[in-house]
Amino acid sequence: MSNPFRVEVPGPLSMFAAGFLDDLLRRGYRPGTAAKQLQAMSHLSRWIAAHDVGSSDLTQPVLEEFIGDRRASGQTHVVSLKGLGPLIDYLQRAGLVTTGAPAAPAGQSAELLDRYAKYLLDRRGMARTSVRNYVDIARVFFAERQRSRAHLALDELDAAAINEFVLNEARRRKVAGTQCVVYRLRSLLRFLYLDGAVPHDLTGAVPRPASWRNASLVKALDAQTVARLLGSCDVGTAGGRRDLAVLMLLSRLGRRAGEVAAIQLHDIDWRAGEVMVRGTVAACHHR
Repeated sequence: MSNPFRVEVPGPLSMFAAGFLDDLLRRGYRPGTAAKQLQAMSHLSRWIAAHDVGSSDLTQPVLEEFIGDRRASGQTHVVSLKGLGPLIDYLQRAGLVTTGAPAAPAGQSAELLDRYAKYLLDRRGMARTSVRNYVDIARVFFAERQRSRAHLALDELDAAAINEFVLNEARRRKVAGTQCVVYRLRSLLRFLYLDGAVPHDLTGAVPRPASWRNASLVKALDAQTVARLLGSCDVGTAGGRRDLAVLMLLSRLGRRAGEVAAIQLHDIDWRAGEVMVRGTVAACHHR
């Protein structure tokens, strides 16, 4: 789409779309380029809504993760923090971005990132898209080390620093996103040990994010809701009595829908509102 006025920006950044477009046109951007920037803004707005990131929490690591996901989704425009620069600059002036785009890694960081990418491509046989995602986490990790110490100091890296990094990432990600960070951080630490950058293998120091089985099971209906469901059946009709029998099997016996559907009903006596199913009697007394 080359018409920026037709680009829709839903979500938390929608209120800033018109101002961003005015800013782009005032600075001399062509309509096609402005449209691509607005499309990136639309993508970012949907992304932060889906990842439970507040519009005022757009930090450097968050923006780097967004760029990584944008690349992984097959996007070919605005796939670097430099390309996202006009939007970052506008949002920073609006008070939403707490830091500008980071400078390109230099010195030891840049050399390690290059060797790490080559290691993933040649030794691990990863696809280039996966390599970018792994290297993005490594870049964030190195940036955090340099921000707190002004240098990497990998010889001083210990379990406490690794735990701190994982906890900081977990605070702004969902469980699945934190798990990805953990996998990629272990890969980085394994490489650093093999490369000789750290004296010890620290992969075992990476904590595992909590992920309990069945944590997302649907909660059971409360008693009042069940009572309303049962009371909605018209026991004066055969269909209503059938519905009541099905609901009783589901609620009192805890049967699954597929199990109830598979039951063959024989010798059913509807008298007094009692349902008899192959010797199992579900007494359906109606008030």
